[in-house]
Amino acid sequence: MQDLNLFATNAGLNLNGFVLTDAVGVSDNGQFITGNSFNSAQGQFLGFVLQLAQVTQSQLIVTIRLPGVTQTSIVNQTFSTQVDAKLNGATVFTRTVTDPITGAAGVAALADARSALQVGSGLRRVVIGAPVLISNTTTVLGTTNSMVDVASGTTTNTATVNTFGPATVATGNLGTCATAAANNTNPTGCSLPGTPVTVDAGILNSNVFTNTINSVTPTTTPTVNHLITARWQVSATAGNQFGTVHALTGVAAFDRGDRLIGQLLGMSGGQSSGSDNHVARAAMPMHDANGLGGGDSGGLTMFGGYFGNWSHINADGSVPVASVKGNTNGFVLGLEKRLGSARVGVAVDHGTSDYTVRDATYPETLKLKHTQVALFAGWQGGGFSLDGAASYGFGTARTSLTTPTSPQLPTAK
Repeated sequence: MQDLNLFATNAGLNLNGFVLTDAVGVSDNGQFITGNSFNSAQGQFLGFVLQLAQVTQSQLIVTIRLPGVTQTSIVNQTFSTQVDAKLNGATVFTRTVTDPITGAAGVAALADARSALQVGSGLRRVVIGAPVLISNTTTVLGTTNSMVDVASGTTTNTATVNTFGPATVATGNLGTCATAAANNTNPTGCSLPGTPVTVDAGILNSNVFTNTINSVTPTTTPTVNHLITARWQVSATAGNQFGTVHALTGVAAFDRGDRLIGQLLGMSGGQSSGSDNHVARAAMPMHDANGLGGGDSGGLTMFGGYFGNWSHINADGSVPVASVKGNTNGFVLGLEKRLGSARVGVAVDHGTSDYTVRDATYPETLKLKHTQVALFAGWQGGGFSLDGAASYGFGTARTSLTTPTSPQLPTAK
């Protein structure tokens, strides 16, 4: 946004006490701006037309039209355009070019700024915003005045030239002539030859010439040199690495498998004092043909229990990875059979694991439902023992990844 009063003044135009109060219309090509102006000394409200004709990228012709007042100036523009790229508030790229932001060098700087943000984010998710104009300053370096002839009015008249033959006359468009036609006097110094026409003897030929006369007024036109200093910024936000929760899926599943195997291997036959004291056991004695109990040595033992834990992984700024909080809970059920000094059994483990990546910008969540089936066996004789277990797990993992729609925009100052 620019103040048109300041724009016109910097262009060397004298508004003669008028203040441009509002702009109410602009042409499709952006060259003409119309609006209202007020002169407090005269108490007048008048309309204005401000014309901005871009001759080249570096030259602009500015014209202001008020009733009875028309002024024109030539503005030569040089540019100093700085493009910065900031990733999470830290500058990762800066370049200054001598083009406006829409020039070839300005467009290339914006493209390189976006590339630097992508590279700087590494494996992290990054959202890059649109370029934002932080500051824009016009400095008047100097003004020179030159006299030019400006057409201030136009009049048109006609003159008839009679020619008696024999003769040859020129008719049609004669272009621009140095001397206008007068009655019975042909124009001279014309830029086009016209069409030759032969006039026979005794024949009267009449040519009517139209003369256009421009009134020329010497006018002082200022030429102003501008330095336009602009600063643009492209901002991006980057969060934790891609798919942190996806990596946690494997960790959670293997952790569940290790817990179950450790639990099964740590249980001593028929007792609940193993590695997981949350397992409850109940003997299911077998009966012989006479209905007599066979005792624990030949029966089944059912065991089961609830498990749960809470975990926390600290953030690592060097990777970077956000902190993670989670919990796991579920249950295990199994059957064990004693065979003398040996034991064999089967167990089923089912539960859920929930993890949250604690990133304010890019939160992620994981919900893992995991089921495991395990076989285990053990033997103990004398001072020796041998234990083994194997498990197979399956389940579903649901992840949620949140990406912001746009980064935080900088504040223009």
